[in-house]
Amino acid sequence: MNIKYTLPTLASLILLTGSPFSWADNPIIKHIYTADPAAAVFNDKVYIYTGHDEASPTDRNYRMDDWHVFSSSDLTTWEDHGEVLSLDDFSWASADAWAGQMIQRGDKYYWYVPVNNDKQGWFGIGVAVSDSPTGPFHDALGHALISDNMTPDETLDIDPTVFIDHDGQAYLYWGNATNNGIVKAVKLKDNMIELDGSIQSIGTDQVPDFTEAPYLHERNGIYYLSYAAGWPERIEYSTATHPMGPFTHKGVILNADDVSSPTSHQSIIEYKNQWYLVYHNADLPDGGEFRRSVAMDKLYYDNNGNIKKVIPTKEGVGTPGIEEGQYVVKNVLSHRCLQPLDGATSDGTQIVQHSCDDSAAQNFTLKHSLDGRYKLVHQQSGKLLDISRGSAANGANAILWSDYDGPNQFWNLTRERDNSPLFSIENDHSQRLLESLNASTEQDAKVGQWQDNGGNQQRWWLAKPGAIQIEPIAYPDRVLTYRANGVWMEETPAPLSSSQFKPVPGLYDSTGVSFESVTHPGYYLRHRNYTLYMEYNNHKGTFAQDATFYRRSGLSDSKGVSYESSNFPNYYIRHEYYKLRIDPIESQLDRTDATFLEVSPLK
Repeated sequence: MNIKYTLPTLASLILLTGSPFSWADNPIIKHIYTADPAAAVFNDKVYIYTGHDEASPTDRNYRMDDWHVFSSSDLTTWEDHGEVLSLDDFSWASADAWAGQMIQRGDKYYWYVPVNNDKQGWFGIGVAVSDSPTGPFHDALGHALISDNMTPDETLDIDPTVFIDHDGQAYLYWGNATNNGIVKAVKLKDNMIELDGSIQSIGTDQVPDFTEAPYLHERNGIYYLSYAAGWPERIEYSTATHPMGPFTHKGVILNADDVSSPTSHQSIIEYKNQWYLVYHNADLPDGGEFRRSVAMDKLYYDNNGNIKKVIPTKEGVGTPGIEEGQYVVKNVLSHRCLQPLDGATSDGTQIVQHSCDDSAAQNFTLKHSLDGRYKLVHQQSGKLLDISRGSAANGANAILWSDYDGPNQFWNLTRERDNSPLFSIENDHSQRLLESLNASTEQDAKVGQWQDNGGNQQRWWLAKPGAIQIEPIAYPDRVLTYRANGVWMEETPAPLSSSQFKPVPGLYDSTGVSFESVTHPGYYLRHRNYTLYMEYNNHKGTFAQDATFYRRSGLSDSKGVSYESSNFPNYYIRHEYYKLRIDPIESQLDRTDATFLEVSPLK
């Protein structure tokens, strides 16, 4: 369907598949526009709290109504936890869900956000609180913690950042240079929702060319205050020996000419003994000043503790590999899928190949490590794909076994060659490949390991459970693929999961159908202003209707299917210049453009 490399003996398989490789490149979030990243590490996982740019390509101002949270343990696969905070959560707010910052204190998570404050001037800084880093969050105060009348010399009270020092003292910083505004700072009480003393100013003698986006972090007793400077904005920093300064200017972290967005906003974190700069650019299709994208690169210090300038990379920071998540593992030779024998779940259960049926017994979860290896976790049992007795011998059986971090429980997944849909699965301990033993194609034949022999019994394809791809009947080499700027017909979706959908009962009418992202649960195909998008279901407005369609017999070919809008009768999903929208059908060409095939990789 979208693969250029083919093998004649595998034609039927390849027509249904593509490479599930997801390269860990920048921007790290590709399905929506995100900005102003606030990164944090909680429980050995990285969380990034972002604003959500919703401006159209023709808008000339920001349109931001909510915030999202993304998390990752490998910096390659980012889970979108959805719209976890919005303007609706603050009764005193009217607009502008701008750049915030998250911090943990005790068993609570506090999110400081600036919003347009109807009741006390222009902008105010509110506090949302939760028992979990992914929410649900609620307004901790019912009013702004910081309001205009508290800072008469600060026009825009925005871009809060929060820091807790080693002695437990918490500090809040914010500011913007409009009308000569400067960085403001104040201590917080232990409850994190009350000020502890008077608001202080950090002048431009300490942070030259300050524009906005202050951020404080500490390393080896040095306090680093980074900020956006000038216009277009670059990231500079100053240092001090105390969180309140005085600060001494040190230099530039990120040049304005090195990013595609005129605004800049950063956070700096350490994760697994490596420091990172998290920032935004405008590199996604149709990106721009009001449609930005979060990116991430490594950050280094010299021997004197000075931050070295960061040069943005396309490659980013994650280890290239297959996306984490649930998969069905299908053998190329037999066209059968991995599962435990008879669905058993005890330690030592033999792994076999069985007719693919998309059952839970055939679901494995890939867990990616920062060194590029994987664990394959059987969903039903929670146990790992292992090799019996840790053997390194040819013919040793593949089994289920409880996780004990043994080297024989790690696997290397290698793409065969460019544009190939085939993968080898190599045991990290034995360096031998997973295969259907003796090249058997029989039902419930044993699976084990053997040295690389180039046979199809050692080639595997990984499919998302329950996934389909939607193929325009007139363009069999393309599939519907979602990006931040809409849904398009593409030949080589990257990643493959951006072209995979899970059909579910219609959100508005269960007799209809809705299409959920297999990678981002809670995101659905919906039309907005007649254009098709993949968007998060916030349960507001007409979302459910916009995301519900009725399957009809193909308008141009009864072997296909057409999708009629639930709230716009006689309007159908169709492609126009490779972009998907809903339209009335008026011609034979329209009927062809509105006819599709649903293709399941497991059939």
